[in-house]
Amino acid sequence: LYKRLYNKFTKVPFIPRPNLTEELSNILLSWEPDFVQVEKTISAAYLDIPKLKAAGMRIVLEEGGVHHLYYEREAAAAESFIKKALNLRRAGRLKSFEKEVIGKVDAVVAVSHEEASLLRKMNPNVNVIYTPNGVDENIFTNEITPAGQRHWGAFFCGNLAYRPNRDAVDLYLHHVMPILKKGKEQLDLVIAGGGPQDDLLAIHDPLFHPLGYVNDISMYFKMYAIFVNPMRLGGGTNLKMLEAMAYGMACVTTAIGAEGIGIESGKHAIVAQTFEEMADYLCRLSDNKTQATLLGAAARQFIIDYYTWPDCAKQLIAYYNS
Repeated sequence: LYKRLYNKFTKVPFIPRPNLTEELSNILLSWEPDFVQVEKTISAAYLDIPKLKAAGMRIVLEEGGVHHLYYEREAAAAESFIKKALNLRRAGRLKSFEKEVIGKVDAVVAVSHEEASLLRKMNPNVNVIYTPNGVDENIFTNEITPAGQRHWGAFFCGNLAYRPNRDAVDLYLHHVMPILKKGKEQLDLVIAGGGPQDDLLAIHDPLFHPLGYVNDISMYFKMYAIFVNPMRLGGGTNLKMLEAMAYGMACVTTAIGAEGIGIESGKHAIVAQTFEEMADYLCRLSDNKTQATLLGAAARQFIIDYYTWPDCAKQLIAYYNS
């Protein structure tokens, strides 16, 4: 235990794996690609970037350089001093490492304007390519049922092995649902996603429905009226939020859940600042299904206008073409 704590406070963010780095370099040098697109910060940790660039390869870091935000938010949410200190230390070490990495690569892909700004603040010379997350344009080929005419329930999805998703479910169960029940609001919560959840499956509440892993998530986006997104951890942009909006759901979210999308609260979705606000907005939607329909329609149009993959990938494709 003491050794683990010591390593968390003193060692580099990732365990060095020189054999892996050498093997990756050998493979890439034998392939001689024009570009290497590196997925996430952790992948960059195991590449010898200067060696690859010296061989004439361009290195593009996809959605890297900002993962320290995860640990900063973990620290802010931590209830114990030790957890707060460990996460702040991890965030600091990771931020220093990411600052170094983005200075080595030829370009960094940012999924939001907020993250692009953060990257430039970390290193004013970094070449940032804005490439937001998007949705498949085929979602819009068929008509959908207006939100106010769907099954009146709240839906959330995500891999529950990922702590920010599990934290969101727990926050809803322990903070939002009790407020709704106190006000006699009968609103089902349906969650879909893999990962460990035996304790959730053991909850016997007629308003709570954990489905576990499902093969077709789209049917639930089309079935339910409301998408509730109580996330306070993580980073980037929520693909689940983009897809819920694309399917015309009335979305009630935290600011973190809506981060990087550019939502106008009250028009494209509702952004709640507190648990009490989230519960209040859910109650208001229950009393005004016309508003739910309008929110869902505006959300769908917003995604059509700004977040289909062909549009989202334009700047990255242009960079490769150049």
